[in-house]
Amino acid sequence: MSTKLLISNAAHIAAAQVCVSKEETRYYLVGIHFEPAPQGGVLIISTDGVRMSIAHDPDGYLETDNPSVIVNFGKDILKHCKPGNVLEYADGKATVSRTLDRVGAEPEQIAIAMATEIDGKFPEWRRVLPSDGHRCTNAGFNSGYLADFHKIAKAYGWPTAAMQITGADAKSPHWVVISGLDVEWRGVLMPVQETFPELERPDWVDGKAPTEADA
Repeated sequence: MSTKLLISNAAHIAAAQVCVSKEETRYYLVGIHFEPAPQGGVLIISTDGVRMSIAHDPDGYLETDNPSVIVNFGKDILKHCKPGNVLEYADGKATVSRTLDRVGAEPEQIAIAMATEIDGKFPEWRRVLPSDGHRCTNAGFNSGYLADFHKIAKAYGWPTAAMQITGADAKSPHWVVISGLDVEWRGVLMPVQETFPELERPDWVDGKAPTEADA
């Protein structure tokens, strides 16, 4: 049986693409991982070893001979992976369609292109998920990676959303939650292992504010 995949909200693909690895040597991470969700639907996961995007599409489906599948999508497909669109993949071909509001109307196909199914084993991603009892920590994070989670918020149509980052401690993986999303999504981010100054009020901000008499 060949692989057949449907993602009912194509924005999941655009969001996952943000965390896809760019290291060709880790070829099994240069794509998006799909697996059946235990509660139904499809799980959509991507990671580069530092960032991770995890989404659940309860209305999606995956049919494959394997427990899961990794697919690399090209730019011709990714640029159409927006909220309200549907992605289908089968036999090495990806299609994006726009759902229409008219009752009984067939989806309008807006993009079709080849996609690459990667023959590799995706890491055991659940092993690095943050433990229970997470809280706000004094961990430091790569600012570029924080900006990437803003890209994920934009992919889902929430460019000004707030984020909360919590973990067990400053050295452990942290959950990333984006407020306002109407989809089932979580991010994971590893903190940087750097030493920061003591978090206290610096003396150079104190003093009397200048007045006209001081001029």
